Amino acid sequence: MWAIAIGIAIGTGFFVSAESAYLDRMWNPLGTIVGGLIFGYGMALSGNCGYGALARLGCGDLRSFVIVLVMGLSAYFVMSGPLAHARVLLFPVESGASSTQGFTQMLSAVGVSPLLTGLIAGGALLVFALSKADIRSSHSHIFWGFVVGFAVVSGWVGTYWVAMTGFESEPIETHTFVAPIGDTIF
Repeated sequence: MWAIAIGIAIGTGFFVSAESAYLDRMWNPLGTIVGGLIFGYGMALSGNCGYGALARLGCGDLRSFVIVLVMGLSAYFVMSGPLAHARVLLFPVESGASSTQGFTQMLSAVGVSPLLTGLIAGGALLVFALSKADIRSSHSHIFWGFVVGFAVVSGWVGTYWVAMTGFESEPIETHTFVAPIGDTIF
């Protein structure tokens, strides 16, 4: 079902990965290693990732409530709270990557359209998901996979609209990967 959802979200062409601000950042090996180790250690302590903790919380698991609460507070402290300055000093974010940071950029350098790359990746995920007989026979999995995929796309378009029209000051620049389709719709 998740492969169907991701295939729909990518295959609609609404996600233009070449426009993403994350692909303009330089790779920081130390930050990747330290961040991965901290993330993995946190997963080992909690017994699951953030998504799993949210799913368990939805089932009423109070341990997951504490995990989600600590995870949210930790993210706040590191991203914009008391530890933000230390994070920026230790792991600076440098823009202007000289080499390609993603498959779409790599393929567009040889003339393949980003839309075609998205359609191929989304189509491949759909073919993979629908290659299993038990998925093809479960109409509810197919239906809900499509619903989730279109929900992701509507979330991208909605957050772009809020970023461009929901504030009195200048629009914020955090949703650049949805800007092309957002500009078309709005």
